[in-house]
Amino acid sequence: MSKRKHRHNVRVRLINVAPPLQRETDEHGSSRQIDPGSDASSEIISPPFDPKELIRVVEESDVLSACIGAMRVNIGGFGFDLIKAKPWEPGSPEAEVADKEKRRIEQFFRFINPEIPFAELRARIRYDLEATGNAYWEVIENSRGEIVGIEPMPAHTMRLTVKDEKIVDGLSWIQDENGDWQEVVYPRRYRRFVQIGEGSGKKRYFKEFGDPRVLNSESGKFDKTLMPADSAHAVIHFKIYSPRSPYGIPRWMGATYEAIGRVKASKVNYLYFDNKAVPPMAILVSGGALSDESVKRIEEHFKNLKGMDSYHSIPIIEAASVSDPDDPGSKGGVKIELKSLSEAMEKEGLFMAYRDKAKTDVRGTFRIPPIFLGFADDYTRATAEASQAVGEEQVFQPERNLEDFIINQHLFPYMGFKYWQFKTRGASLSDDEGMTKLLSSAKENGAITPNETRTIIGPRLGVDLPAMDLESADVPLALADLNPITPDVFVEGNASRSDARHIARSIAAMKTILERELKSDE
Repeated sequence: MSKRKHRHNVRVRLINVAPPLQRETDEHGSSRQIDPGSDASSEIISPPFDPKELIRVVEESDVLSACIGAMRVNIGGFGFDLIKAKPWEPGSPEAEVADKEKRRIEQFFRFINPEIPFAELRARIRYDLEATGNAYWEVIENSRGEIVGIEPMPAHTMRLTVKDEKIVDGLSWIQDENGDWQEVVYPRRYRRFVQIGEGSGKKRYFKEFGDPRVLNSESGKFDKTLMPADSAHAVIHFKIYSPRSPYGIPRWMGATYEAIGRVKASKVNYLYFDNKAVPPMAILVSGGALSDESVKRIEEHFKNLKGMDSYHSIPIIEAASVSDPDDPGSKGGVKIELKSLSEAMEKEGLFMAYRDKAKTDVRGTFRIPPIFLGFADDYTRATAEASQAVGEEQVFQPERNLEDFIINQHLFPYMGFKYWQFKTRGASLSDDEGMTKLLSSAKENGAITPNETRTIIGPRLGVDLPAMDLESADVPLALADLNPITPDVFVEGNASRSDARHIARSIAAMKTILERELKSDE
């Protein structure tokens, strides 16, 4: 648990230069919905599924572990970029402020947690989200009310309370036409969060991010006179939406039986080696009688037919010759026969088709192509690229957008960042040859500048190529590449073919730029 010494109940707003925009605080200005899944007999809402049991299923399932691992790597494992949230002129005072803000943002994410890097913080949140349907960030503030760090919270220890009946003037943020964040008074009902210690049952309360009230972390009551050391931190709740509960549920819930069944089928195959009861062959004796000692030996043999040491154990059956009861003087012959029992033995495992189908069903709940899980080995380059594109467009990018929204719409405005937006990087899927042709065409037509080129090729090279603070860096390459043309080419009709080509290229590039500017003005 994070320490909260010397923390004051003060919220410093650095971004608001005007009074917050007001909304009517009445029944029309806030949501009046009832919490789905709430119970009037208790303020703490029970989750629809036991989070600890869900985690146990994930830990035992090879398919679920592989799917969640693919989600962790492909959603937040490629880093992030900071993109301009509003335009500014290079070299202007605003550009200097924006540059300082960028360094602050980079420093914040570099030291967001004293024990783990930001990439690992996101990976842990993604694991909890995919395993249980819920994930939680504890937002750490200093004595000035500034966010200085984030702690991941174990999802299986967290519980939600019902929303408070009281409507509170909370804060939200909107961007005006100049790209500046403005605080908005947003009347709403907040909920609290409770962390319950395993074994001890001790409770620790947290408030919802954006709730301006002071909450007692031990009692769960709001108290304006509370000492700073007893005030609760705020929590950001991530969840996979379920209409029947304020909790989220994991996306693989529809394939729970398949996931568990595949695990049990694997256990059956594993236990077969230690508990098989069919010997490879038997020795049959006819025309004789088994002695009591032989019967006892057979019983002991089948009881002990376990383990690798007994895998090829063969029972030896002894019999004594007996006479025909109808002919007392006759002597019977004992017949010994070796009988193979291999047909009754399993050779290649049980439930193999069932396990394959269960694997496909579980993977289908994540909508991840097999190539991301290492389950396919017959891919060509074309099919591999198509599968990666489908995964990016249908699964990974939408999830990145949701995480980016939380950071851009909640954390950045609260911290006063207005010049930059957070954007999670995705895997590079572009064809290098095609990208080269595209850049060449854009250069020849005056459609791209050096700084824009650096923005495109930097992520593909895996390096950060900051914009150059040069006037020519924002000039289209088609114009920058033109050689100086002497004034006399326009007089006396003595222009060379080379000069004429330069003039034509210059005019074409200028035309392209003008058309682009006219379209942007519209």
